[in-house]
Amino acid sequence: MKPRAAAGNSGAVALLLFLVLLAPATAPAAGRSLSVVTKAPRVGSLTLYRNSWAVLIGINDYKDPFIHSLQFAEKDAADMRAVLARMGFPPSQIFTLTGRRATRKGILSLLKNTLIPKVGREDRVLIFFSGHAADFRVRGKVRGYLVTQDVDHLDLYRTGISVEAFIKFAESLKTRHVLFLLGMCYSDFEGEPPKPLSGPESLAGLVRKPAVQILTACRTGQQAVERDGNSLFTRFLVRGLRGEADARRWGWFELSSLGAFVRDWVVAESNNRQRPVFLNLSGEGRFVFVVPGRKRLGGEAAKAPSAKAASAPRPAPAPRPAPAGRLAALLRKADLQAAQNRLTSPKGDNAHETLREALLLSPGHAGALRRLKRILEKYKAWARKRIEKREW
Repeated sequence: MKPRAAAGNSGAVALLLFLVLLAPATAPAAGRSLSVVTKAPRVGSLTLYRNSWAVLIGINDYKDPFIHSLQFAEKDAADMRAVLARMGFPPSQIFTLTGRRATRKGILSLLKNTLIPKVGREDRVLIFFSGHAADFRVRGKVRGYLVTQDVDHLDLYRTGISVEAFIKFAESLKTRHVLFLLGMCYSDFEGEPPKPLSGPESLAGLVRKPAVQILTACRTGQQAVERDGNSLFTRFLVRGLRGEADARRWGWFELSSLGAFVRDWVVAESNNRQRPVFLNLSGEGRFVFVVPGRKRLGGEAAKAPSAKAASAPRPAPAPRPAPAGRLAALLRKADLQAAQNRLTSPKGDNAHETLREALLLSPGHAGALRRLKRILEKYKAWARKRIEKREW
């Protein structure tokens, strides 16, 4: 059993599986008004989905006395429910299983008897899980299991739920997009990382293509951390869903943005002991979230200006100060990428591109320019060493 590390307690890591889209996001501060995305989320004139569904699973305590309890798995699910309810997921279509209700029978019944008959072809389904995960090797292949509330640790095959079975379930839904958000340390999936988007105009095409995607808390063999009221994974997942993952201020984001945001923060806060993984398991589409209350760009709503309007002179816009929080987050992200030697690659996830984005926010920013200079100096040093060793 892979334990989830708790502050001062090596708690079980969990979150096994693929399957559980832990419900609501952290409750907002009292007195703060929040916008709510409608049942059928839209970007301009583009309707993204006809309907939205979520399954959230959180398990603190287990029937098997040999499986130790977690502190915040059930709160993770509650916090997810709160955030999803404001992002186009109707509360009546967010199904939450926690504690003694999150048995193998209860989870499978919810998926097969409740979800399958309701989900349409133009819908999206999000599955969140926070709890224990387990894996073992069978015929040379690592198999992951969701540890349900009533699991027998000596008979996982019959009493747990395999990750493989849940992925097959997602494909059987025949709906447009399925996203697994799994607070577990398991990464033995066959899939491809989604590429960062080049611009908001790509939204219409991507949202129409089918996809099954996944974001997990960490790699197989690592430990997921619990502290300060949540698992570390869920804390930054909720922050990303609230809008911080929309770094480009398009008013919407998808898995490449959400996954990178969660990964970079979790890696930094765990001192590189926990590294989330995000993949497209099948299909080329993207699961899209709309940010409540934010002006939206992209999709079919973006119309080209008329020839007359395009040729007319326009006054230069007054410069606006860069959002301090966003700029600081980009600089921290660049520092993390540089520390991991992601200087100019891979594309879409390197310090050079992040610093260029920071300079778009704040042209001439001294800290960003200083960091770019350090990247240049590092490449110069590498080049000198290769010349000295005659490695050219």
